[in-house]
Amino acid sequence: MADTKATTNYFPSVLGDLLFNLPLDEVLKRRPDLAPVNYVNDAFVFRKEFVEELKFEGLCKVIYYFDTDNFKPLYEVILVFEDEKSRDVQAQNLLGKPNAESNSEWLFDSGSGYKIKAWKFEKKLVLAALLSGTEWEP
Repeated sequence: MADTKATTNYFPSVLGDLLFNLPLDEVLKRRPDLAPVNYVNDAFVFRKEFVEELKFEGLCKVIYYFDTDNFKPLYEVILVFEDEKSRDVQAQNLLGKPNAESNSEWLFDSGSGYKIKAWKFEKKLVLAALLSGTEWEP
């Protein structure tokens, strides 16, 4: 069973005071340099994607997913690193030791009524809020 102690410190400090479930409009106020990702065909009509290029302790890009319904909440963030070593250092600093899925993933309480799941993939650390009405609906 995963340790699900509540936390609100799941993003790198360079992202400021962002939290999951914030509306798109609010995130754009806090992170004005986000660039929308527009696809030729709308294969992903259920979400809006934005990207932010930055340099911070091996982090080089952040991809944000927002639901397209209701207030368009932020529900997934993909942290893209220069390499797997940088990713692993930041994952350890942010999330501690993995506690789910055979100790290869993380699962914890957001402190705001939903859980957050995280995992590593290539040079990425993916964090997803398990929010009702999104693709990660519990």
